Amino acid sequence: MLVLEIAFLTVGLFLIVGGIGTGVHYYRDRSRYMRELSKANNTENLLRGQRIQTAYTIPKTQSMPKRKKSAK
Repeated sequence: MLVLEIAFLTVGLFLIVGGIGTGVHYYRDRSRYMRELSKANNTENLLRGQRIQTAYTIPKTQSMPKRKKSAK
């Protein structure tokens, strides 16, 4: 009976340590993902001001010189 108790105790401790380790691992992965997502969002916000400026400015087009009709 003592062997069964030690086996259950060992398996239980392994599951607790494994669960904590898995939680830390996925927490770090999520924080890395959220950090990259935040960078992308900040870059998007920085470019938004430039897009608004370019959207409201009308580009100046150069007028093409008129072609002269050639005599046939």
